[in-house]
Amino acid sequence: MTPQIYRVDLSKRAIANLKAISEYIAKDSPEAASAFIARLNDAVNSLEHLPHRHQLAQDLLPRRKNVRMFPVGSYLIYYNVRDREKVVNVITIRHGARRRLRSL
Repeated sequence: MTPQIYRVDLSKRAIANLKAISEYIAKDSPEAASAFIARLNDAVNSLEHLPHRHQLAQDLLPRRKNVRMFPVGSYLIYYNVRDREKVVNVITIRHGARRRLRSL
């Protein structure tokens, strides 16, 4: 049986997050910024296979029962899976030390 491949879409917010993360890290080291953004992109793209493997964020977002999250370095990637369409939507990427999300 061939594993199902999901399309991974980034929200406008997630794209803006990546840009802000890159700019912030690049202040100290453009090379480090480039390497970390590549790491985040690899992690995001890995969601095309087995997107349900990460934990649900129900304790953080009780009203959004279908939101999942996983860490990459100090950052948390929040996303949901639409199984019918075989799509993963990356909602936001946030530093783990920031105030907890109240909603998405």
